[in-house]
Amino acid sequence: LQPANVRLRRSIENEAEALKHEAYPLIFDPQTSGGLLATVPAAKAERCIQALRGSGYASSAVIGRVLSAGTSAGSIRCVP
Repeated sequence: LQPANVRLRRSIENEAEALKHEAYPLIFDPQTSGGLLATVPAAKAERCIQALRGSGYASSAVIGRVLSAGTSAGSIRCVP
């Protein structure tokens, strides 16, 4: 799975900048495709974060959003 994930790095528009971040390899590590990421409806995101933090997951955060599909795959921008 990891090699297939790494091929997707071409979608990262600021890869040179993102490469400098210590957690960059985690984007492509199959071990992070489980419990570290979850999708939650936008209207429930803040309540979900509060519940996670209240349960001891202090680093919980919203890291992105899912947009409607367009005609192209678009690009990903990594924000430190």
